[in-house]
Amino acid sequence: MTRAVNAELDHRTLGLDDDQIVDMYRLMLTARRIDDRMWALQRQGRADFVLGASGHEAIQVASALALDREKDWVLPYYRDMGVGLAWGFTPYEIFLGVFAKKDDPTSGGRQLPSHWSDPARRVFTQSSVIGTQFPHAAGIAHGLKTHGTDAVTVVYSGEGATSEGDWHEAMNWAGIHKLGLIFVIENNHYAISVPNEEGIAGRVVDRAQGYGFPGAFIDGNDPFAVLSTMSEAVARARSGEGPTLIEAETYRYYAHTSDDNDTLYRSREEVEHWRKRDPVAALRQYLIENRLLTEEEEQKLDAEVTAELAEAVERAEGAPDPDEPLSRVYANEITPGPAVTEVEEVPEGDRVNLITAINRSLHEIMEAHPDTVVFGEDVHDDELAAALLELVDDLAAYLDARADDGEVDDLHLLAGVDGLADVELALGEPDAIAGEDAYRGVPLAIGSRIRLLVGGAEVAVDAIFGERVLDAPHVGADGEFVEGL
Repeated sequence: MTRAVNAELDHRTLGLDDDQIVDMYRLMLTARRIDDRMWALQRQGRADFVLGASGHEAIQVASALALDREKDWVLPYYRDMGVGLAWGFTPYEIFLGVFAKKDDPTSGGRQLPSHWSDPARRVFTQSSVIGTQFPHAAGIAHGLKTHGTDAVTVVYSGEGATSEGDWHEAMNWAGIHKLGLIFVIENNHYAISVPNEEGIAGRVVDRAQGYGFPGAFIDGNDPFAVLSTMSEAVARARSGEGPTLIEAETYRYYAHTSDDNDTLYRSREEVEHWRKRDPVAALRQYLIENRLLTEEEEQKLDAEVTAELAEAVERAEGAPDPDEPLSRVYANEITPGPAVTEVEEVPEGDRVNLITAINRSLHEIMEAHPDTVVFGEDVHDDELAAALLELVDDLAAYLDARADDGEVDDLHLLAGVDGLADVELALGEPDAIAGEDAYRGVPLAIGSRIRLLVGGAEVAVDAIFGERVLDAPHVGADGEFVEGL
């Protein structure tokens, strides 16, 4: 017996007209049929590797339909076939990725299939490394907020990725800054072969409370529950109220990937139990019961989807293979300049130590870009800023004097403390540069520059600890160690 969708909700209550709910069903059906076709191709030896999505259609399609494709950002993970379709990827484009073809829009045939990426559609590139999308999503959301837009960022994953440190870092960042970021966790009960009880302490949704924002646990196989919850989260994000965590319970019908043997860790009875909760079948039943899909209309829709996929497979399989190994490696073509035949003239200006030079350069950058955002620990407190600024100014004068006296080679000495210049700049004259919003005291993370720049930031500077080097020994001009500064 097929489980029905939520009887307390209907598509009209959720703001969908009759055509829109049929379109939702078409997207979910298409996602299922693409998945079935990919697995068949792999078993026939025509595709090397595939990742299954069957069973996840409701959470993926319904959540994406709650967004604005003209301004919002999505960071789907490799199982998000429904998100990709709902966001505008065509079956032909998807099969180009399956066959690793040159015109694959996500990577030009370089990446595994279903690793979504398209800057024009605001789909940030997906890594095979689990959880890396979370810090990037937080940075995109922060950049959008900094630029005053109400655009929403949504990041997807399975429940296994919530054990990664990147997830917790992004949750913390989103909670601190009340970002317009929605975390959608598709809990299908297994992180490859590891069941929830062996990989997750407690419930994923309960962790939202620890980061200061709400979480919702929903039936991920009910498209109406998904759309309702997602719409509330989107409205909350657009109004500036902050992030939301959505844990959607669902199930994958196929193995983790085509290289996985799921019979080793779950029974066929368990899979069959969840197939009775098939979201595609449940929505079909709803349409029939509400007289929105006649038998003739269903046959027509089914024939259209079948024909579309057959054509997509044929075209994609016959498309050109990649033949440009160096394309899409660098954003700009590297063209060698003319050979240097003369010694460059020494630039005019005062000779200063490296800290002062970096400091002046960064001041010029900030003055030229008033919306510069600087991140680093201990850069937000005004009193600490003044104290550290005085310390750095004294240090710069001290180093200049030592260098002028020939006691210290400042290039050798400063190789260890150039990070302090970043801190000094971040603290220097905050009122005269960009105002208090330009300074954020936050933990640093790999990828912080990437995520801020993707979000639209003009300049992103990573400020690092100076105390790591203040007491460290350094080599002087005479080759002897100089203890501390």
